[in-house]
Amino acid sequence: MEDIKRQLCEKYPFMKKNGDIYHYFNKRKLIKKNRNKKMLIFMVGVQGAGKTTYCKKNFPEYETVNLDEILRTYLEAHSNIPFSTEVDKKVHLIFYNKIKEKLDSEGIAIVDAGVVHPAARVEMLSILQGSYSKVILLVMNPPKSQIIRQIKGQMPNRARPGLWEDVEEEYGFMQIQIQENMLQMGADEVYMI
Repeated sequence: MEDIKRQLCEKYPFMKKNGDIYHYFNKRKLIKKNRNKKMLIFMVGVQGAGKTTYCKKNFPEYETVNLDEILRTYLEAHSNIPFSTEVDKKVHLIFYNKIKEKLDSEGIAIVDAGVVHPAARVEMLSILQGSYSKVILLVMNPPKSQIIRQIKGQMPNRARPGLWEDVEEEYGFMQIQIQENMLQMGADEVYMI
């Protein structure tokens, strides 16, 4: 893992080897401390961890950017077009453009969902390079029982319900992503919530 991180940081100089990890989060202090910086804030955690609810409660003044919502809206507007690689590319372009728009207009872009795999984060940071000056991770990691209960209740409304056909396996996979990848690649600051 250390070799992979080192290679990624050499290939992508804008990435950090490790973010400073904090076990508290104060939105007001974060915004004040970074007043003149453009912050790209990633909500990190398994589906059902409460990322969307947290954003609505704690960042009501900011519209969050959510890849799942963009995908759902696109598919509803283009109901005659099946999901394909081409559709995926179009949706991601809309996603990236919306993030850039938020960074330009508000100085803060909060990404609620859509960047799960480390390769996707590397791609996103590369595409958005120059649009942000700081990457912040807000990591939500509640107990598995809470997440499974939440997921089972929300399954019919999810844009990508197939991801959770095996809840236990998906939970385990996401834990590995959080522990080994998301906390260690491309973040200036990490806050555990």
